[in-house]
Amino acid sequence: MTNYRKFYEDFWNCDKPIPEKDPLTTQRASLLLRSLEKQKFKEKITILDAGCGQGYFCNLLNTKKYNVTGVDISNNAIKKAKTLYPEINFKVCSLEDRLPFNNSSFDVVWSTEVIEHIFYVYNYLHEINRILKQNGIFVITTPYHGLIKNLAIVLFGFDRHFCNIRGGHIRFFSNKYLEILFKKFGFEIIEKEYIGRIWPISKSIYMVGRKIKDDR
Repeated sequence: MTNYRKFYEDFWNCDKPIPEKDPLTTQRASLLLRSLEKQKFKEKITILDAGCGQGYFCNLLNTKKYNVTGVDISNNAIKKAKTLYPEINFKVCSLEDRLPFNNSSFDVVWSTEVIEHIFYVYNYLHEINRILKQNGIFVITTPYHGLIKNLAIVLFGFDRHFCNIRGGHIRFFSNKYLEILFKKFGFEIIEKEYIGRIWPISKSIYMVGRKIKDDR
């Protein structure tokens, strides 16, 4: 096991799923369900939760009668998810490698608070594009970092924020750079919201992109 994988085995070695501890989980869930309803899919849609942890959002989507699959790098997380929700399909895999799905397998990919933990972001986005159907949607949340918020962090909480080793955040994303990445990998942005506090010091950004071209 690489040190990278071991970090996330330890990260998810807990009894209480991490989303249940996060006060923003309810808002993220509400935004996701609203976005799915807006799409008006004609058939029962297939959703991948990319970075599903112990399956909190997979269970939510399953209760809403969506056909959901969850993947995560952590064996500990997936083992717990399979125990909690045995009716849902879960797989252990790295989001930075080729995902174990055929091209155009899913209508929706949901990836919440994940991209900031990824080393090879280009590989991750390429794979998301590959497994999404044409006009499928990619829904993401990640901690928001804009100029004003970053200045406030530097002044009042630099070490606590940027030296948070246990949090596992590798990089931070501004609204502008997320938009650049979405467009680079074939996604047209159709929704954008800020979560937690008010802009420009919001905690997270919520972004939805529609796949308009293949990245292959």
